[in-house]
Amino acid sequence: VCGVAFEPGLVDCAPEDGWTLKAAGLPTGLKLVQDKMTGAYSITGVPTKAGTFTVTFTASKKGEANQVATITLETVALPEWAVGTFSGFVECYTGPESGSDFGSITMTVAANGKVSGKIALAGTNYTFSAASYAMVNGGDYFVVDAEAKAGKVVRPLRLLVFSCDAPESSPSLLNARAVGSLDSPLASEILMCRGMWKDKATAAVAKVAIAKWEGVYTLSTADGGYLSLTVGKDGTAKVSGKLADGTGVSATTPLLHDGETGFLACVYSAPSAYKGGALAMSIGFNEGEGGIRTLGNSRGIALWTSNNPQATGEYGEGFVRDVAFTGAYYSKLDTLRKYYEALRFTADSPTLNGAGATAGTSGEIAVDAQGKFVIDRDAGLTLSFAQATGIFKGGSTLVFDAKTKKKVSFEGIVVQGEDEMRGFYLWDASSSYNDPKTGKEKAYKYKQSFPVSLIAE
Repeated sequence: VCGVAFEPGLVDCAPEDGWTLKAAGLPTGLKLVQDKMTGAYSITGVPTKAGTFTVTFTASKKGEANQVATITLETVALPEWAVGTFSGFVECYTGPESGSDFGSITMTVAANGKVSGKIALAGTNYTFSAASYAMVNGGDYFVVDAEAKAGKVVRPLRLLVFSCDAPESSPSLLNARAVGSLDSPLASEILMCRGMWKDKATAAVAKVAIAKWEGVYTLSTADGGYLSLTVGKDGTAKVSGKLADGTGVSATTPLLHDGETGFLACVYSAPSAYKGGALAMSIGFNEGEGGIRTLGNSRGIALWTSNNPQATGEYGEGFVRDVAFTGAYYSKLDTLRKYYEALRFTADSPTLNGAGATAGTSGEIAVDAQGKFVIDRDAGLTLSFAQATGIFKGGSTLVFDAKTKKKVSFEGIVVQGEDEMRGFYLWDASSSYNDPKTGKEKAYKYKQSFPVSLIAE
C-alpha cells in the first residue's frame, strides 16, 4: 500500500462457470484483476487519493440476471512521518577476518507513496525502487520489499519504516526511522533516519532545533587525519578535510535525528583509489559541561578501509581500521594566542639506515604580543594557520646525521578544548614485492603516514 492505506483482498463474489465481474467507482490507482490460474478476482494497485468511495461490483453471465453488490471503501492518507527522505548506513558482514563493509543508503518516499533509493557500498552504487509500501498492523509501520541492483548484480532488500519519539526539547519535531537488511538479516543491518529540512510539516521546527548547532566544527583522528564540518541553517553539514594517508574528503550530508541519541551526520566517502574501501563515520552532536558543543561516535560506526594493494608497506594487504576521533565547535573569532600559546611540536620519526632522526622532531611554538608566531627555528619549523577553518600547515627538517637532512610538510587541525592538536606528514616508503606472474621483484609506490602533535605545555 502506498500513498493511502488500504488492505487489498479477494472479492467474495468471485464468479465461476463463465461469470465475469466488473467494478465501478474504485479510487484512482486501484483496479480489479482476475487470476488466470484460479479465476479469482482481486483489487490491486496503489490508491492515489484519500477519501470514502462507493464501489459497485457487477457479476454477469449470458442468459443470467446480473448480480450486484455495493461496498463502501475508505482510503486513508499515509502519516506524515512515513513520507520524505531517509538517510543512513548499511553494514554487511563479510567474514571473521575482514569484518564488515559499511556504506551509505538514502530512500525517498514521494507524496504518492512511490519509493526510490540508492546504496553505496564497497565501491559499488546500487539503486532500488518500489511502487508502494506494504502496510502492517494497521499502519503502525510500513514495509518495503525491493531489489538493490547494480548492473547484473541483484540483492534482496527489506526495510521497515516506523515513527520514533521526538526529543523532549522539541516535542513537535516529527521524525521516523527505517531499519532493515540487505541480502540477509543475519549478515547485514540498515539504519536510516528521516530528514526534516524540506518537509513543510517539520521544516520550521527543525530549523529552530538546529539553530544551536550551526557553525564550524573541527575533528581530529588519532592518526592525524582531520575533518572540518560546517552546519548550515538548512540542516546540512558540509564536510572537508584529509585522511592520514593524504586522501581528500569532501561531502555534503543532511543532519539527522534518530529520536534517541540526538542529531548526527552520516559521513561516507569512497575514493576510487581505495578500490572498494571507504570512510564511514556516524558523527553525533553533543552538549557537554558548560554548554560546550562536542562531536562523538554516536552509533559506534567509524571505519576506514582500503583495498588498494599499495595502501600499506606490505603490498596487497590493504587495511581495515577503526577511527578514534575527537571533535568540537570551533570559534573562528578566537585569537591565535588562544590556540598556540606555549605549545611543543612533536613528530614521530621514520628510520634511515636503521636510525631515527636526531633533530627536527620537536620544537617550541608561542605567539608574541602582536599575535605573530615565535617558532623554534633550530628545529627547522614553519607554521601557518587558517583562522576560518582551524587547519594548520607547516614543515620541519628531519636530521639523521650531518649529511642527511629531509624536509617534511605536515598539516592538521585545531580542536577546541583539547590539549593536543594532531596532524600528519607523509614519508616516501616505496618498496617492492615479488610478482607471482613473473617471479621477479616489482617496485610500487607507497607513502607512509607519521603523526605530529602540537601539545600544550
